[in-house]
Amino acid sequence: MPEPLLSRRKVEILAKGVVGNARRRLRKPSLSFPYAAPPVPHSVDLPEQDRNIGPNYDSEWARRPSARLARSAIVETMLRPSISM
Repeated sequence: MPEPLLSRRKVEILAKGVVGNARRRLRKPSLSFPYAAPPVPHSVDLPEQDRNIGPNYDSEWARRPSARLARSAIVETMLRPSISM
């Protein structure tokens, strides 16, 4: 039976080296300014960001009587008649 050109062990070693080099060369793409926050100099102090979304959203305005009246007027005059058609 003829001998293979490379032994199985040598092939394994070569394959590990190729895979290792390929993994080192892959990088995650970094987003630049329009798609990420702009760069800020280290000498500038950043203000704290106020988050108005999610659980921190201010919904006190929706509980006022004027907001309830407006909501019920929209529902009774526009939405309910269009649903019953």
